Amino acid sequence: MKRPPASALPVYWTCATFERDWLERLFFRHIPCRVEMDGEFRRSGGDAVVVHSCQDRKTIDRYVAGFRNVVVINLGDEWNSFPKEHYAMCRAVFRTYWFHGNKARVFPLGLGRGFSASPSIPASSRSHFWCFMGQTFGKPTRQSMIERMEKYSGCVIYLTHSWLDPNQMRGRAYASILENSVFAAAPGGWATAPETFRLYEGLEAGAIPVVPDADLRYYRSLYGEVPFVPDSTDLRTVDLDSTQRACRSWWAREEPRHSNEFVLTLRKAGMIP
Repeated sequence: MKRPPASALPVYWTCATFERDWLERLFFRHIPCRVEMDGEFRRSGGDAVVVHSCQDRKTIDRYVAGFRNVVVINLGDEWNSFPKEHYAMCRAVFRTYWFHGNKARVFPLGLGRGFSASPSIPASSRSHFWCFMGQTFGKPTRQSMIERMEKYSGCVIYLTHSWLDPNQMRGRAYASILENSVFAAAPGGWATAPETFRLYEGLEAGAIPVVPDADLRYYRSLYGEVPFVPDSTDLRTVDLDSTQRACRSWWAREEPRHSNEFVLTLRKAGMIP
């Protein structure tokens, strides 16, 4: 792999790396940059992108003081509890999770680490009608939605006990079930924001996301009209292949929209050519 030049824009990663693959795909592969995974601070007076997930704003304060232009990518604030005073001091802030009055640019939560899938199988040719793989323990909204959907036969349900459960389904086994499922149940968890990785992983695999009606309002606030199916719909009445095409088209448009916004923001700030 070609090593980026020393003049490439530094990206300082100051938090866990679960979203590394997704951010590489969505943002970093489109710009000349070098990713510093240790998050080591090196004052330069130049420009920097900082990937941050913390309630302590001292880290961001150091970067704002040490660089001319700082763009922050804020991860993990699903409770809307992180301090936001630093937003005004940065050239721009990109973040996951939408909240009313948020001044940052919001991008999709995206795909989990290492996830890869193909959307090629038509919905009408898939072997599973719907699937859910994840945690329902302690998350009553998920539990109630899964119970409502159990009236539909042909499902795959694989339950785990906690986030990053050591027994969770991973890799090709997980992707293959999504690739062979017509619908992917994607209810929110216990956080204020209902967004989940499995919704985007379902889209990536060509499955049609099913979300609670209340969660659909969140996604419409974030994106406008979306082709996701509310769980109040009788799934047996859905035009499968047409709805799948709508979902695939939406995802094919939405992802590059956020990539382009990121690149344009950095270019306008003079941080990249």
